[in-house]
Amino acid sequence: MHIMSDLFCHPNVNLLADIIQYFTDQRIDFEPDTVYRDVKTAIDLVHRSGRMHETVGGNPAKYIDFNHQLFDFLLSLRKAGKHIFLLTNSNYRYVNQCMSYMYGEYIRHIRGSRAHLQLFGQTSDVNSPSTFDCPEEWMMLFDICIFSARKPTFWSRSGKFRLIDRRTGTLSFRPVTELKQGQAYDGGSLHEFERLTRLYSSQVLYAGDHVSADLLDPSERAMWKTVAIIKEISHEIYVMSTREFKTSLTKLLEIEALIDYAQRLTDDETKADAAELKKQRKVLRRSLLQMFNSHFGSVFRTSSHRTAYFFLMSRFADIYCSDISCFLNYPLNYCFYAKRSFFPHEPGVNELFEADDIDPTKAGWTVE
Repeated sequence: MHIMSDLFCHPNVNLLADIIQYFTDQRIDFEPDTVYRDVKTAIDLVHRSGRMHETVGGNPAKYIDFNHQLFDFLLSLRKAGKHIFLLTNSNYRYVNQCMSYMYGEYIRHIRGSRAHLQLFGQTSDVNSPSTFDCPEEWMMLFDICIFSARKPTFWSRSGKFRLIDRRTGTLSFRPVTELKQGQAYDGGSLHEFERLTRLYSSQVLYAGDHVSADLLDPSERAMWKTVAIIKEISHEIYVMSTREFKTSLTKLLEIEALIDYAQRLTDDETKADAAELKKQRKVLRRSLLQMFNSHFGSVFRTSSHRTAYFFLMSRFADIYCSDISCFLNYPLNYCFYAKRSFFPHEPGVNELFEADDIDPTKAGWTVE
């Protein structure tokens, strides 16, 4: 069995669907596992050959959505004295092309504004040179920049970092004894990163969008705090905020409560009513899922259960959000606390305060 449960599997899934549909239409017999492996090999070849990076990096305006809030967030961290590092599997040339484009767009977006003067100097000349006021100097937003990290093996191997010549892209053979700001590094490993930076466990909050490469090992091996970036959250929150969804969900919960009560009664009329309610429940559950996606439902839940993807993500991520810039809505010293979830045998909030045997004064509470 091959599990394809994240954003990076979309090309594989789309190509597999087209090929299998073609084989089915043409009545061609095929071995599913063989087709999967051939498709995966083809997709991997596109990545290893560099063609995708050349295409996107050569015309970033066509393929990249500019988000100025990303740089608002990074610069807010820098102004607060936070240390920031970039750890990516992509090569330096590709990342430099994309980030130079995005950072250049950001500078043009805020040029002449009060934010521009606050970030790039308190002079009246908004065109004055600055360390940060240059698209090619986007790396100064980070304290450490690591490329071609080859995650997930980065977390388990014992490789050394190599310095990248930013002008030619060649790798130095000299040993790396410290990780400096403004320098580009290739490869490395978690062990080497911790040895050179002295950053361990809860000192690090690491954000990524891939379960196995960005969440699993950082959480289990490095004991870092992790943030999962899941862009589908925005769509699902929008759906859940609609009147149609709220009305259907409310009706579903009411029907389930009625079914629960009806099952305690034994007369034939009630049994017939319960059978009809179960049919309505089935229709409503299906309707709610189709509001998210007419074919696959929600990314996060299948009726009352978590999807396999959300199960893994919630296991290895401490926080999840649709975009890293969501943190702009909170002070930098904000502490997130997980909401208490109630197991079936535990009383919910309402039941706690409805219980006759609870005396708040004995629990040390002040009753007014």
